[in-house]
Amino acid sequence: MSVELAKKSEKKSIQRFYKANRYSASFIGFDSCYLIKQDEVIIACVIISRCEQPDKTTDKLLACSAGKQQYFLHGLVVAPTFRGQGLATKLLKYALEHYQPIICFAKENLTHLYLSHGFTLVDSSAIEQVLVPTLTRRFIGYSAKENSLRAFINHQ
Repeated sequence: MSVELAKKSEKKSIQRFYKANRYSASFIGFDSCYLIKQDEVIIACVIISRCEQPDKTTDKLLACSAGKQQYFLHGLVVAPTFRGQGLATKLLKYALEHYQPIICFAKENLTHLYLSHGFTLVDSSAIEQVLVPTLTRRFIGYSAKENSLRAFINHQ
């Protein structure tokens, strides 16, 4: 089973996969979705969204060279019957090879997974300094509903 980039024509299948796995994932802009299939059925999926910091003076996005671009890893889901087979690790490794820096939010019980893949826990007092504003706002909103949520960054 290999990781493949989702095609636009698979968007509805991806949305059905997330809904069937009781996960509310949405595409937020500059997204790439990677999946693993078995017999043409999606069994694991992750979304990587590009987030950039807007320039407050021009309201345009800052260039990547300014170091203000981050990738947001979200929607990392493996179908229950396929868990424990290393599929989440396979998707994480793929993402880390192709995107930097990566930010993700996860419940506290997943801390070991992210730390074991080179992510660093972002201290709650440093969220605004580490994350671009778009991700800071998302984290604040999500953590208001889920107090065990943590932010992680990987910048190899």
